[in-house]
Amino acid sequence: MTFSILSFLEDKDTKANVPWETKKFNKDDNIVLEGTQGMEIFFIKSGAVHILASLTLENEQQKDKGIAKLSANEIFGELAIFDNNTRSATAVAATDCEIAVIDGAALLSYMNTNPEKGYQVLHYFLNQIAQRMRNNNIRANTIMEFYLQEQAE
Repeated sequence: MTFSILSFLEDKDTKANVPWETKKFNKDDNIVLEGTQGMEIFFIKSGAVHILASLTLENEQQKDKGIAKLSANEIFGELAIFDNNTRSATAVAATDCEIAVIDGAALLSYMNTNPEKGYQVLHYFLNQIAQRMRNNNIRANTIMEFYLQEQAE
């Protein structure tokens, strides 16, 4: 049986212990901003979300660089419950979308007191993080290939 974060959130016991709500965002709305504090985790129920990171160029010009496009049934913001750092990227609605906004602190507490369910959630998070790391490795290799080809010329 495949784990579904939405089924998990709608479970009676989870609902009683982990507050969450569905929010609607219009295309181009900011959902979360890079550099801000927050413990919320976001689950895309419908629509798509661009994940952007700011880059500072040599001339100190700021550029937002797209690092991912997420769609329904994907999560973002999950790192907040693990490292308590500021948000590492900005999330912008790529389309009109519905997002489940989950109280990350309550989820972490629930995972600790319900280790079997907590393991399933953690496994789900790690699968998503691992896929993103693999995609980033492909991007990094492509960039390195271009760089090395340019150096060889």
